[in-house]
Amino acid sequence: RICGLALAFLYQGQSVCLASLRFARESVGLGVGSGGTGATCVRRLVVFRRWAVDVDIVFEILAFDVFGTTVDWCSGIARATRETLAPKGHDLDWMEFARQWRRQYQPAMEAVRSGKRDYVVMDVLHREMLEPVLKDFGIAGLSEDEKWHMALGWRRLDPWADVIAGMARLRKGYILAACSNANIALAVEMAKRGGLQW
Repeated sequence: RICGLALAFLYQGQSVCLASLRFARESVGLGVGSGGTGATCVRRLVVFRRWAVDVDIVFEILAFDVFGTTVDWCSGIARATRETLAPKGHDLDWMEFARQWRRQYQPAMEAVRSGKRDYVVMDVLHREMLEPVLKDFGIAGLSEDEKWHMALGWRRLDPWADVIAGMARLRKGYILAACSNANIALAVEMAKRGGLQW
């Protein structure tokens, strides 16, 4: 599996950010894999590391994307949706429901980025993003509390199986931080529940 890694550091007094540098988990010793994409990413990271050494950069912080990189949002949202809707007699493609909910993300974020609406926390966007998905799947009659319980399912996502061990290894040499659009309460609750060691 390939992870996204964002690196930010100070170089000659300037703040530098390498957005979306991608690398294979094999590069930190978390397993051996194959395939062109993974191999290419490993080579890219090795080249980048050599460049960092050449210009005398010392990394102290690794900032990671969260949704999809450190936690499995699709399975988690499918589970949260099933827990709420299955007892009411609904039998859906739970994974597709989760994917369709996530497809609302970029349009919702763009409305904020473009200034069409004021900033709101991610929890609120998740709640708003749920409405068109419920409509598309023909689900009605949910209370507001039930809808919010579903929306806050984004706080109850599980880490990928190798994440906790990998973070423990990386923490020996670096400060680890989340780099996410998640609001603080969302990120903190997810980290506490899942054992993410930011």
